[in-house]
Amino acid sequence: MTQTQNINPITKICMEMGKKEITPLAEKKSVINSVRRTFLFAFILIASAFYNSTFADTIQYNSIVYNITSDSTVEVASNQDTSLSGVLVIPDTITAINDSNYIVTSIGDSAFIGCSSLTNITIPNSITSINIDAFARCSSLTNINIPNSVTSIRKRAFARCWSLANITIPNSVTVIANDAFYECNLDTVICKATTPPTFGSDVF
Repeated sequence: MTQTQNINPITKICMEMGKKEITPLAEKKSVINSVRRTFLFAFILIASAFYNSTFADTIQYNSIVYNITSDSTVEVASNQDTSLSGVLVIPDTITAINDSNYIVTSIGDSAFIGCSSLTNITIPNSITSINIDAFARCSSLTNINIPNSVTSIRKRAFARCWSLANITIPNSVTVIANDAFYECNLDTVICKATTPPTFGSDVF
């Protein structure tokens, strides 16, 4: 006779119950692991979305890079490709990959600094500020329009644009900072402001 035949009925029932508990316990562990994987996956998705919204803050549209400044606005980013040449048109709005539209509201510090092959730049009516060194050392620049939306022209914005001979300051401009047109060799400056802007030192 085998050893199991000498086990009393109660012990045998307990053993059988113990065997039946093995499968539910394994299933419970499997469910727990599955839940853990689901939470981990969800965490990765949330972290990825947070990263994209927080750190993926630039957009390249055509040949220009922009910094996102709000849910609906961007500025032209610093240090654009200095190989840009010829005529450059800055749009008033751009569209991101996710089809979100952004209004271009400013030209950032040193945006086109040293882009010595640019000859003509069109600035849209959405721009309110042309920031520090934005077009400094664009030495071939012969024509640039400043729209009647710009309120401030910051330091050295057009410094050393040696080929720029004429400039018109629209009525909207209230501030022209130090050295804004330093060494520009301007022949003609037309100011349409009904109230004179606040001038920094050595503007022209």
